[in-house]
Amino acid sequence: MYLFNFLHQRLAAPMLLIALAMAAAVTPAAAYSQNTSALGAAGTATQAAWLPLAEVYRRLIDQGYPEVLGIERRALGYEAIVLTEAGRTSMRLFVDPRTGRVVGQQAAQRSEALAY
Repeated sequence: MYLFNFLHQRLAAPMLLIALAMAAAVTPAAAYSQNTSALGAAGTATQAAWLPLAEVYRRLIDQGYPEVLGIERRALGYEAIVLTEAGRTSMRLFVDPRTGRVVGQQAAQRSEALAY
């Protein structure tokens, strides 16, 4: 009994620290998982809720992108190549797969636009 009390008093604080460190290491991964699924990140469960390509196309047109050259399904959502209204530059759009909203964009390479 004396040995048990002695060990309990000596090891309680270090064991608590270890438990807290382990909890802190697990929490960011869980938070990342929740955030990416909230953004529509791909997963076998969430891909069923993705909009069909035809609907994504229609929503891009509604958002002011009159010339959609192509749409591809990616791991985290849809990626579209469009021409701007001026028709001179091509843009790569990153599209939320559940809402069809554009969540990011960047200039597309000329070869990407020509591929479509």
